[in-house]
Amino acid sequence: MEALAAVTSCRRGEVVYARGDPVEHLYRIVFGLARKYSMMPDGRRQIVDFLLPGDFFGFNARQQHQLTVEAVVDGTVSHALTDLKRSGAITLTARQRVTIAHRSTPGKDNGSED
Repeated sequence: MEALAAVTSCRRGEVVYARGDPVEHLYRIVFGLARKYSMMPDGRRQIVDFLLPGDFFGFNARQQHQLTVEAVVDGTVSHALTDLKRSGAITLTARQRVTIAHRSTPGKDNGSED
């Protein structure tokens, strides 16, 4: 992925993508820590996952993200356009995406990764 990816610095509190944003990139934490969360109707934040260096995220069968990802500390994120995935430059089957997600977060079944 790195050969086809751009690397971006993220500041603490910066949103990588928000719920409702279009799915345009595949992401990987290079350095730092991020949280994946959903906002509850009463304004509370429900954290779904913490993303650590090496974790892949952002792949989704839907056209829009269902969760928000935000940097917890300053760090870097690499990202590649999903159009490359569709064109064949990056070929990941649904099973491979689940396998990557499962390997990046041990003990979790991430069949519906966002």
